Amino acid sequence: MRSAAFFVNFINTASFIVVGLRTLCIATTTIPPDFYETWKMTYYEASTAIQDREQKLEEAAELIEKASTGSFVCLHI
Repeated sequence: MRSAAFFVNFINTASFIVVGLRTLCIATTTIPPDFYETWKMTYYEASTAIQDREQKLEEAAELIEKASTGSFVCLHI
């Protein structure tokens, strides 16, 4: 579940991007080593897939995004 602050930041960031401001977003989180090892294999298999590579990479990215619970900061320059 995303916090209200996340959604406010997301909306503000999108509006700054639309008007052409440079935006740098940085996120940090802690991933348990066992989850990371499993995800790393999933990502490798997706990145080397011959069929549906793009879809598999998106699914792998979604897995790691859902596991992320850290902080997210955007700088508008």
